[in-house]
Amino acid sequence: MADSQYIPAAPAGISRRRAVSQLAALGACLAGAACTPLRIVMHLYPEDFKSDPELVRRVLAGFADAVVPLEDWDHSGTAATYMDPRFPLGKYAPFLASDLTRRAYARGRREPFESLPRAVRTEIIQEALAAGGVTAQLYGGAIFLTQIVVYAGLCHDEGGCSAIGFDGPYQFKGLAATTYPNATDFLGSGIGVNGHPA
Repeated sequence: MADSQYIPAAPAGISRRRAVSQLAALGACLAGAACTPLRIVMHLYPEDFKSDPELVRRVLAGFADAVVPLEDWDHSGTAATYMDPRFPLGKYAPFLASDLTRRAYARGRREPFESLPRAVRTEIIQEALAAGGVTAQLYGGAIFLTQIVVYAGLCHDEGGCSAIGFDGPYQFKGLAATTYPNATDFLGSGIGVNGHPA
């Protein structure tokens, strides 16, 4: 896919209402000292990422795989969590996916971000974190959410996370797993006045 496909084109026949709302957003952004980048506020990224949630999910699954590299983990569920509107990242997920893709193609790569080797994807993420500002905050938040989702087993309710030995919800594994075979070894050696171990 060529780089030019990821350069947003000027919208044809922009409506008066949209023009006014974008100018208002621009004014608010310039007035605020700590505003988000204009590309996020004004949705200046390719339409594919706005209209194709499957594309966003694939790219973000590649992101999650680079952040928490587990061979036995399906990160499609992690990526779906990024897009959940109940999380703050939900409304920024399309922009994050587009930014990862843009950074991949800016390096001269021909493959989309999610198809790159894990080491290259990790470098791209580190580069974004080094950019500082709101970009680093967005990426840092996404990394933190990834760790929560994976290690707490949020998208694998029954499975937990084998990487940290978390089995998920309680499952009875037999008496041998919950009791000691030599329980008497933990009793006191003496006998008290009432006849019980002291």
